[in-house]
Amino acid sequence: MLERWRLCAHGSSQAVLALSLVAFFNQFKPSEPFLVDFLIDVKGFSDKQVFDDLFNIYVYTQLPCIVFVGIASEVVGNRFVLQLCAVAGVATVLLTRFGAPGDLLTQQVTEVTVTFPLAIQYVLPSMLFAVLPPSRQQQGMHCLKAILLFSNAASALVGEILRDASFSLYLLFDLSLVGQVCCLLCSLLVPLPRA
Repeated sequence: MLERWRLCAHGSSQAVLALSLVAFFNQFKPSEPFLVDFLIDVKGFSDKQVFDDLFNIYVYTQLPCIVFVGIASEVVGNRFVLQLCAVAGVATVLLTRFGAPGDLLTQQVTEVTVTFPLAIQYVLPSMLFAVLPPSRQQQGMHCLKAILLFSNAASALVGEILRDASFSLYLLFDLSLVGQVCCLLCSLLVPLPRA
């Protein structure tokens, strides 16, 4: 796959590598499959609160977030929006991991902030198109999608293995935090677009 990226980059390897790392770390969240368990068993929310008071917010903030990200990308640029979304990813894990048990408002805020890291999936393709020649864009998109899927699968597998080995849910959130911090750091490495 690295050889494909080398062929794909064609003079813009730093940008392609940085975008690839952003994509990987953005999706690397071993805690994600265990979020409901964490909210109920550790944070003390009821099933009804999780599904009625928390997840509904997530569902209804996705579309406005994507619209905001699209407009902001045009106004202030993709790179800044990418970094903003990465900061929101770090904030989401921090608030979820360290928020007080039973603090519904904090968890509701995380249901809003979590939509921003997910919106990175809409920013990355346009940034990739900006750094790749047209003849390499389709190949670049396929590689980007493969990285996103691989990261999802790898993080879920890591989470499952750790849970089966009786590691705490806190450790999974700590690993997710490491992934989100790496995403943020990699987003800072994305070069500014050429004028």
